[in-house]
Amino acid sequence: MPPRADAGPGWAAWLFAGLGAAWLVYFSWFISRTVGWSVVPQLLPHEVGGVAAGMAAPAAVLFAIAAFVAHRQRLNWRLRELDE
Repeated sequence: MPPRADAGPGWAAWLFAGLGAAWLVYFSWFISRTVGWSVVPQLLPHEVGGVAAGMAAPAAVLFAIAAFVAHRQRLNWRLRELDE
């Protein structure tokens, strides 16, 4: 039996969301191991922006893919309902 149209996101959406969360955890670990979080307030504004972009961009792309996959699954289910 296929999932209901109002069901939550499928496994693929959870996978991409999990990868995005894992990236944030890994990035935090990487910064703490290489330069340390105490250095971040001493960075110049463009350097802080680079660190923030490096942290947020991959996670944002993965979360966007997760949202697209979840939306596509709901749309496919609704289209199957209309065909019946």
